[in-house]
Parts: sequence; structure tokens; C-alpha cells
Amino acid sequence: MPEKQEKIYYLVADSKNTAKNSPHLEIFEKNGVEVLLMWEPIDEWMMSQLHEFDGKSFESINQTDITGELFDNTDSEKKSAEDKAGTDAIINKIKAVLGDKVLAVRESKRLTKTPSCVVLGEGGMTHQMAQIMKAAGQDIPEQKYIFEINSDHKMIKQLADMQEGETLNDWVNVLFSQALLAENGSLEDTAAYIATVNRLLG
Repeated sequence: MPEKQEKIYYLVADSKNTAKNSPHLEIFEKNGVEVLLMWEPIDEWMMSQLHEFDGKSFESINQTDITGELFDNTDSEKKSAEDKAGTDAIINKIKAVLGDKVLAVRESKRLTKTPSCVVLGEGGMTHQMAQIMKAAGQDIPEQKYIFEINSDHKMIKQLADMQEGETLNDWVNVLFSQALLAENGSLEDTAAYIATVNRLLG
């Protein structure tokens, strides 16, 4: 771990493969920042009780704002005013489609390969903790995420040229569903997702 790294970053997932392939890792891998991966059912509860080790605090990467000297954000800083305006226009389109399904839509600083991901809001509950509560017979509050987009990805750029209507709505919902799948491993309405994909393929 780099000496200047002040936190121990970690990610809890449902399986080893899910953890290894999480889009949240992309910016960490790009900048050589180590992340502790965990996938056992008890890990989420354990990390809720374990706050630091050897003077360094633990921080979940699906909640972390990507800032600081460890991360190279020069790509986003080099964007022109025109590029930023284009990204804002795409974000507004996505917001109009998703509405109150999400807490917010914003440009991502963590994605380098994937078009989109979901991030927990402040105080949000992870999927793994929700599963622990469900198994214990407790009520699970409705979970909403922040939807982040990679404005450099060609799938996101294609949204800029789409007019409002069913096709735009379908693409946005597919991207959002894929982000939820990557985060949680399942969807509440798989049939609706399949129907949307089939419309786009038809």
C-alpha cells in the first residue's frame, strides 16, 4: 500500500468474481491503489464494526468520493466547456427518464471502462447488509442509489443524439439495470429488463 494512502479501501460483494469485476475498482486499478476484496456473508457486518487498523480508517469504495492525491483526475479537468455542456445535457436526459428511481445522476470519476454504475448515497445501506437484515427478519428500507455515468464511453455519447421517446427511455433503463446487476447481482423485475433488451434488439 502506498505510504501516502491514508485509508484502507475495501469492497464487499456477493462472490469473489463479482468483487474482482466490480466497476468500482476501475479508477483504483488505473492509479495503483490497493483495495481489500471481501465476499463472505459475514464480511459486511464485520466491517460495520471494524473502523480502523494500524491507525488507518476503512472506507468502502462504493461510497467513496474519488478525490485526493491518489487519484489522477486530469482527464476530467481537461474537458472543454463544450464537452461539459454536452455531459450536462446527457445527465438531464437521464434524470428525466429515471426520475425518483435515483437519488441523483452525475458524471463519474471512478469509471474508466464501464458506461455506468450505481453508488450509495450518504448513510445508504449496501445490498449485503440488506440481505443480513432480511435474514434476521427485519424490515428493509427502500434503497435508492446515485447513478454515475462515464461520459467518455461510446454508449453514453450515443444518448446525446437520441430524441426523447421510447428508444431513449429503453437505453437509459438498460444502463441503469446493468449497473444494478453489477452492484447487487439481481433485479427486482428481471422480466421487465428482458423485455426492454428485446425491444432494443428487435
